[in-house]
Amino acid sequence: MKKSIILSLSLMLGTGLSAQQFNGTAELTKSNDSELKRNHKQIAPQLKAKSSAIIWSEDFGGGIPSTWTNVCTDSAGNVLNGSWEYRGPNTTPNNGIGSRGAFGNDTIVVNSATRANGFVLFDSDYLDNGGTAGGTGTAQAPHTGILTTDTIDLTGHPFVEIQVTSYYRKYASSFLIATSIDGGATFTDTVEILADLALNAASARNEVRTAKLPGIGGEDEVVLQFIFDGTLEGAPGAFGYYVLQIDDIIIQDLPPYKTAFVESGGAPANDFISDGNKNGHVPLDQAKPIVFDSNIQNVGADTITNVRLRVDILDASGAVVDSVFSPAAASILPDSVVDYNTFTTTAWTPTAIGDYTLRYMIDMDEMPSSGVETTAEFGFVVGSEGNGVGALMAKSSMDHGSLDNIVGNANIGDDDGSAIMSLVSFPNPSPGKSTVSIYGLETYFSTRTVAGGDIEIQLYDTTGFDPSNGFAGSPLINRSFTVPATWVGQLVTIDLTNNGTPVEVNPGGYYMVMYMYSNAGANDIYIANDQSFESRVYNSGLYSTSAGRWYSAFSGGRTLNQPWLRAVSDPTIGLDENNEVVSLNVYPNPSSGDVNIDIAKGGDYTIELLDMTGKIVDFNSSTFNSNEKVSLDYSALPKGVYLLNVKGEGLTKTAKVVLK
Repeated sequence: MKKSIILSLSLMLGTGLSAQQFNGTAELTKSNDSELKRNHKQIAPQLKAKSSAIIWSEDFGGGIPSTWTNVCTDSAGNVLNGSWEYRGPNTTPNNGIGSRGAFGNDTIVVNSATRANGFVLFDSDYLDNGGTAGGTGTAQAPHTGILTTDTIDLTGHPFVEIQVTSYYRKYASSFLIATSIDGGATFTDTVEILADLALNAASARNEVRTAKLPGIGGEDEVVLQFIFDGTLEGAPGAFGYYVLQIDDIIIQDLPPYKTAFVESGGAPANDFISDGNKNGHVPLDQAKPIVFDSNIQNVGADTITNVRLRVDILDASGAVVDSVFSPAAASILPDSVVDYNTFTTTAWTPTAIGDYTLRYMIDMDEMPSSGVETTAEFGFVVGSEGNGVGALMAKSSMDHGSLDNIVGNANIGDDDGSAIMSLVSFPNPSPGKSTVSIYGLETYFSTRTVAGGDIEIQLYDTTGFDPSNGFAGSPLINRSFTVPATWVGQLVTIDLTNNGTPVEVNPGGYYMVMYMYSNAGANDIYIANDQSFESRVYNSGLYSTSAGRWYSAFSGGRTLNQPWLRAVSDPTIGLDENNEVVSLNVYPNPSSGDVNIDIAKGGDYTIELLDMTGKIVDFNSSTFNSNEKVSLDYSALPKGVYLLNVKGEGLTKTAKVVLK
């Protein structure tokens, strides 16, 4: 199994991890936060193929067809008082309203091509609780929503696929399409859509997925069922929930040549490994060779030949700076999968700082005449090593900058002292030193965070860690902070130095830990989580105060996978402008042009604004009083990201400013 192989590599390559595995997963509670900000560098795998003939379609322009059946049942198949709903321009609620449940967001609706004429949804959350947390709806979970078509004639079309546009937010549920060839008397096959969506996560609003429909090609009495299966159990006694919205359903001829990245045998669809780790942010001086791998499935009608994985590395401008390739598979039969054992590339080693895109692609003999291209893209950041203002901050973390969901104290049970941790790796010392200099922690606090809670940031050596007994030694860093309102909804860099002096640690693997004290849930603390690549068993964890132990994950998905806990090892990009223990506050940020600076200590200061190339675009020099607010007008400058340098009276701070 791939997971066992990777774990062994991680242990052998000196990350300093104990051989004691995390032995369990924590149950996950529901969340009423629908925040989802997929980074532009992380997009869902896309399938592009030559246009196929459309055989049948439904865009719900006239509502749910009267010849369809619509039912909600319980686990035993008994009919409940619920159904799929049509949202149209003249219905109440109309097509601008999504889920009305207690844990939903009614402003989020599927962004399909024909949304203006309506769509359908199964509002599991609302049916369960009637819009009030703990309330009683008309069809309480566990339940299943089944929308059944009338008969579809596929005579003369031996190979077909279905395409559907959807928005799906799930707790414990599945989106299924069942097929029948006898007019609906029996349903003999089922396809799961968005199977890769993790528990408590949401898809894009315009998620377009295609799936092969085996066994129904050429039949003249085909019936489909669109199913929200909410009978799965997340936490004990917690079923289903949230919402499935669908529109623009198409059945079309399956193209002869079509491919997909898929999970196989426990291995993720796409992966990359560097010395057994999956660091999405690395300082340039810590960069190691990276290999990429994938599992590839032939989902077309014909055999494909000479198939190989190609990974392009693109810089911030979109230019390809390098490409690596795997060995080729001579052929892949329809429906067959060839896994990472074949499709592992040669190594690529970063040689320059930058914000990169990793583009996974499938090459084969049938390209380009077939027009087939399968791609998946992920972010990757290489930071500076003290290269001065304008260089990217040097950080080590597992995440790839994709905000796929949030995770915090409420997910672990609202017990004060619960914690989240992530592995940070420094195989080499900082330039010119025998040690690694740690300056801070970067993280993103969700808009669901409530100011006033406390966090405790600790750094531990991984050696001797045990999930039941915790860490073997004392923390190398131990700092406490009260979360201010200026951190909410912001990417924050928190100062972990000793009055400006960095903490020096030996090269190796460390756990960056955030303990959360939310005042029993009154001041919730949530941070961003990245689901790009499946985390190794040791690379992240959560601590339950009530259980008194660490867990490797939540059950049911990647809700805790790669939390945004980044160790900052480069002082040249200054530490957090919002940190209350330093004497500089910059706001609002982002700004439309008017930027304010609060300076606690009076004296002579210079204020420079630089663009991301390091060029000074604005300069001020003046004497300021203690606790004076300085107002600056940058409205004439182009929109974008800038660096604000404030120097004077023993203070040297650099804040990132976004002009929008």
